[in-house]
Amino acid sequence: MSRLMQYKIRKSKTKDIDQLVKLYNSDKTMKGFDSYVSLYSKENIKEYATNKHNLLLVCEYKDKVVGACLIEIHADYLFLHTIIVSKRHRRKGVGEMFMNRVKQECVNRNLRSIELFTEKANNGMQSLLSKQNYLKGKEYYFYQFQNEG
Repeated sequence: MSRLMQYKIRKSKTKDIDQLVKLYNSDKTMKGFDSYVSLYSKENIKEYATNKHNLLLVCEYKDKVVGACLIEIHADYLFLHTIIVSKRHRRKGVGEMFMNRVKQECVNRNLRSIELFTEKANNGMQSLLSKQNYLKGKEYYFYQFQNEG
């Protein structure tokens, strides 16, 4: 059996929460600003997984969660929030598997499009999007307000 065949994309389950927290917190690029230090909590992940407007997918390899994909479902499109893959499993086709599953969700729900943002420096994601015929739009800046009070 090929290594790719050992990966499985599925909807997240309650039992995945601890592994998802560890995965999300393992990647420092998941934060908006370099100086903004925040950790994902069990409550964050549980909210993502249980919100009826979200779909949180996981990639499982040998009974371990090695990737996650968070999709927000709108009336006529999907918004892809994040794809995160553990460092050991990057460049092995996991991102492509997630993107194929997201496309299938779009088709199954009869939605018009999939939308997402990616960082300018995220060459891996940009390459994947290009290979999958996504259209590149305008460039944007990320802003954040931090409540100090």
